[in-house]
Amino acid sequence: MSQAARYIGAEPSIGGTYQLPYRETQAVAYGSSVKITPLDARSESILVLFATITGAMTLTADTTTPCDGDVMIIKLPMDATGRTVTFSTGFTDTASTIVGTANSVCIVRFMFDVNTLKWVEMSRAIN
Repeated sequence: MSQAARYIGAEPSIGGTYQLPYRETQAVAYGSSVKITPLDARSESILVLFATITGAMTLTADTTTPCDGDVMIIKLPMDATGRTVTFSTGFTDTASTIVGTANSVCIVRFMFDVNTLKWVEMSRAIN
């Protein structure tokens, strides 16, 4: 886990150098157990796009790479049955499961908290 700032130099408003935020998108196949890990340690915003969820799934998340305030959005398209997705290691207990209905899309947004070393759920939607 890194607590160091990702940006170097002075604030852009006073003429210094700065680095733009780094974002990444991951396309992930369905699996009964999947670990989400940033592809690049500079990633402060991660969009995780799953293929259609065809069975129960357990998600875990890396907690060694993120910095405080990093954001992760997970998109979970369900099949014609609808499925249960369990958020396990690396996520707070309040985000324990989401149950999608048939042919729905579930979207869950998390923010990393360096004090608890966990991804904390910010919001969820089932459409």
